[in-house]
Amino acid sequence: MRASQGDTHDGKNQESYSVNAKEHDSLSLNSTLYLAYRDVGVLIERHLFSKLPSGKLKFLDYGCGVGLSTQIILHHLKKNPNYDIEVTGVDINEANLLLAKEKLPQVAFKRISPQSGFDQTEKFDLITCNFVLVEMKEAQMLLVLEALKNILSENGILIVTNPTGRAYRPENHWFTFNNQFTENVPTRKKEGSEKLRYIEDQPVKMQVFASAGSDQSFTFFDYFHSGSAYRRTYTAAGLKLLETHKPTGKPDDKIAWCAEAEVPPYKLHILGR
Repeated sequence: MRASQGDTHDGKNQESYSVNAKEHDSLSLNSTLYLAYRDVGVLIERHLFSKLPSGKLKFLDYGCGVGLSTQIILHHLKKNPNYDIEVTGVDINEANLLLAKEKLPQVAFKRISPQSGFDQTEKFDLITCNFVLVEMKEAQMLLVLEALKNILSENGILIVTNPTGRAYRPENHWFTFNNQFTENVPTRKKEGSEKLRYIEDQPVKMQVFASAGSDQSFTFFDYFHSGSAYRRTYTAAGLKLLETHKPTGKPDDKIAWCAEAEVPPYKLHILGR
């Protein structure tokens, strides 16, 4: 939305979205961001189309931002002619939503507040939650996941996408990420090892450039969550983890990948009820 707001770290993101929404909107797929969406169509085919009868398909993009994620997922969904797709995008930032509405005027984009709930009589077959939970501490993650579980249809899936912990590590150099910030230095020794690791809810930071060679960028203020933390909150929210997908760059992408060729910058969690 990224859809968090509250303490100082969270507030930095919302202030930046409001002031720099155009820069946020400039982010393109000629970048590391491509890997966050490249394989989504395959995952939807595997986990949703295979079990959802043809007819109406209700899609919610929770934390739609400027509408890029909505646009990409809708493109994947339209490849299957068996569904009548109804799309809703929600975000807490009005500047983001104005740009989303320009991009996709046919979509119902709505502003929600961090405290607002959902009409639990309305169910969605596909919910995407891209780069939202990473902006929250674990306690708030659980509240969001519980709310999303309550509006997920019986055979529906929730796709949660966030950076991997390795995305922030300064020793990894990315195609269009700058992770060279003091916030990103691990501080705690792993038990029985000299290797340093991040602590749960540690503030981290990422500068994302719009595309290769671009001067335009947007800086995100995130929190580190381990795989264990995500799994813990999924279980507590009553969700089942169906698949974890960690994409790496391929020669067929026709992009001059850096660390992406071997190290996944993102992880996609596919969840069901």
